[in-house]
Amino acid sequence: MARTILLRALSGAALAVTLLAAGPASAYQLIGPKWQRADVPVDYRINPNGAPREFTEVVRTAASVWSSDNRFDFSFRHVGSSDVAHATYTDRTHVVYWNRSGAGMDPTTLATTFHWNRGNAMIAFDMVFNGSVPWSLNPNSRQYDLRSVALHEFGHALGLAHSDKYSAVMYYKTPLGTRRRSLTTDDVAGAATLYPTSASGPLPGRPDLLAPGRSTGDTRPSF
Repeated sequence: MARTILLRALSGAALAVTLLAAGPASAYQLIGPKWQRADVPVDYRINPNGAPREFTEVVRTAASVWSSDNRFDFSFRHVGSSDVAHATYTDRTHVVYWNRSGAGMDPTTLATTFHWNRGNAMIAFDMVFNGSVPWSLNPNSRQYDLRSVALHEFGHALGLAHSDKYSAVMYYKTPLGTRRRSLTTDDVAGAATLYPTSASGPLPGRPDLLAPGRSTGDTRPSF
């Protein structure tokens, strides 16, 4: 479920992976705000409490897929662990954590990325995974691929919303048993619009930003 929270001059939004149907976007979409150059690489911490033993490795791998792509100028940086297990911008710490029972989460939600911004500048994110749904690193038709969803959520963390390109990591549905573990040209085009390399420059035909604090919807898998 997507929602927008307004805190004085601060805007926040949540983008979730859920189990229901959602309307499509038109190719890649941008959340609106983006990280400023001085804030990149974006540091994050992992709280593995209650999570499967592979969780830390899965999260770090997902972040590194975005960070290692040289077709856009952006990166995440893992800086250690944390015991934070709630979403807030006030701690100035970007945390990825596991909600073992799914308490407080919609039971149809797989994962949610929260982001906060001032105007067009993104200043914080937190990410939570719903431990009550059937996850796997080798999913069958009744399980969700943890690696694919983690990769998708880090796309939200850097500023991407959803795409209607079926092959894209940022596709607006996450079907059971489906693996999307590599960035497609659509994912890269979105990231490069926000963070162009000096060689490529801004890509034509796409806005750099949407309205501050705007959320473009939920990512929802089909059965």
